[in-house]
Amino acid sequence: MGDDQIMSMPDLPEEIIERQRQEKKDLNAKVTKLRFSVPKNDKKKKKEINSQIELMEAELKAKHEQEIFDWQQQQQLHQQQQQQQNSLQQKNFIRIITK
Repeated sequence: MGDDQIMSMPDLPEEIIERQRQEKKDLNAKVTKLRFSVPKNDKKKKKEINSQIELMEAELKAKHEQEIFDWQQQQQLHQQQQQQQNSLQQKNFIRIITK
């Protein structure tokens, strides 16, 4: 999930957005450091590093997507609980009025 997609999610807490942005920035710095650590003529090492980079990027992307999914699930659960509570309050109010 790219930064544009994250920014377009209206109720996503700023702390999640900022932390994920920082984690992505840190990963990019690590990737740059890894790429510069490989001698230009060492194709085998370069291929290994590229595989490692792809894996790290995929893991971070999956982690961020899971965090957003978990947050959305938590929001839905909270919303359902609020609806149930409101419904119960309405029923109690109607019961009081009809007595």
